[in-house]
Amino acid sequence: MTTEAEQTKTQLRVLAREVQRLTDRLGEVVTLSNDAKDTADAALRAAGQLAEELVDAVRADPAADEDQDDSEVEKVVPALSWLTIADAADAAQLMKGLPEWLATVYCRWTKHPLGDCWAWHPAVVVELLALRDAWNAAADPARFSAAQQMDWIDRYRPGVASRISGELSGCSLKKHTPDQRTAYRPPHVAGAEMLTELTDWWVRTGGRSTAPGPTADMLAASRARTAEDE
Repeated sequence: MTTEAEQTKTQLRVLAREVQRLTDRLGEVVTLSNDAKDTADAALRAAGQLAEELVDAVRADPAADEDQDDSEVEKVVPALSWLTIADAADAAQLMKGLPEWLATVYCRWTKHPLGDCWAWHPAVVVELLALRDAWNAAADPARFSAAQQMDWIDRYRPGVASRISGELSGCSLKKHTPDQRTAYRPPHVAGAEMLTELTDWWVRTGGRSTAPGPTADMLAASRARTAEDE
């Protein structure tokens, strides 16, 4: 019994020492946690102070004033297009120098020659203006690029010339006189008069039912246009 009692006491002393060690370690962990919390709080306070200083600096900067003169704000100017242009001065500026450029550059290539009635075809004018802009960009001395020039020669001009040739196929100046049925006519968007009805049908059915049919007037107008084109 004496031996067993001594063994029990020894085990209790070891257990007591282990408990004391764990208690001391726990105290260290608590101390470290408190130090970390203090550090985090200090960092948050510094960040808040920096944010306030930045806000004050922006408010004091005249460039950040919402009431600044509109002339000081950079404005985005939309590109001019022959298809949508409405100002006479803008149109004149857009067309300025185009005939000279055509004679100097575009018409140097004899394949797909430019038809006489090109100026009566808005789509052709748009193509030529865009092609001229691409040429000017490629040949600009300040941004000279041999690769861009070869790209213009190899891809841009042939592509535009081919499309223009198709657009002007079978056309000539005499076909643009007002007494000719081939004279310029405003584009007709077939079906526009029923767009509201068709939109409503699509929203309601998702295309799972028969669509409304064209009116008698639409069919007659379509037959007349087909006859004129024959």
